[in-house]
Amino acid sequence: MKKRDYWVLTGLCLCLIILDQLTKAYIVEVNPHIETSFFSIKLLKNLGLIGGSFTSLPPKILQISISTIGFLVVCLFFSVQYFLSKRILLFRIGLSLAFSGVFGNLLDKIFRGYVVDFIGLGSNYYFNLADVFQWPGIFIILYFILFKNNDFWPDKDQRGRIWIHRYQKHFLNVSLVTHLGLGLLLWTGGFTYLRVILEQAKTTEEFAKDILINFSLVCGLIYFSFALFLIWFSGKESHRIIGPIFAFKRFIHSYTTKPHETQKLRLRSKDHLKELEEISETLLKNSQKG
Repeated sequence: MKKRDYWVLTGLCLCLIILDQLTKAYIVEVNPHIETSFFSIKLLKNLGLIGGSFTSLPPKILQISISTIGFLVVCLFFSVQYFLSKRILLFRIGLSLAFSGVFGNLLDKIFRGYVVDFIGLGSNYYFNLADVFQWPGIFIILYFILFKNNDFWPDKDQRGRIWIHRYQKHFLNVSLVTHLGLGLLLWTGGFTYLRVILEQAKTTEEFAKDILINFSLVCGLIYFSFALFLIWFSGKESHRIIGPIFAFKRFIHSYTTKPHETQKLRLRSKDHLKELEEISETLLKNSQKG
């Protein structure tokens, strides 16, 4: 991804998030009441998150949990944007829209304790500008995944698959097993420590159960999100090592069978093992001399 596109999309996200937060601040301050038979504008405090879950948590713990999720979302977004191909601009715009919406609502939960909804359709459905940004972005992402997945790696590209060698899968399996072991170790330690604290605080059994369940859910979400990033990162990074070897293998095959028709090996800008290009150029020069 070009640095210019990277910063343009980052600027787009910042503008959308600022616009979302400014409208919410205005609604909270003015608290307007505009209602018709189908459309309305009024303040509605949405205390839930992810289908109304996490509402049983104390405000401080809820705030810390959501802050952690927000930090994770930011890291995932910028990491994925960095590794995406420059060919799929629309997909990256969709990803930016979805991130702006999700992060805008997370900011509400962190700093206000509730999501500010103010646009009403009918009597039951209320949303905000963050939702307006978020859902079109999600639809664009799903459209690309379901119908345009070849655009990630065009057919004309000889390295059209991310996974081109069993070494990559071995590398991924080792990474995921390590991630699983560390994740279980951290969860077990945190769960045990939290349970002891709750017992010493003499909380009710129902309250302690809610805290431990929500703690496990947050840990599971963080683990699953990072596992997705690890799969993506392992594929992309290992491809930059295996890909040049794969391309050089094709070059050698062409050089030994049709030396006069063989073209110079050209690797991608972020590939490793750039010295293979020099080797291929030397071989071609020697064949021309011969």
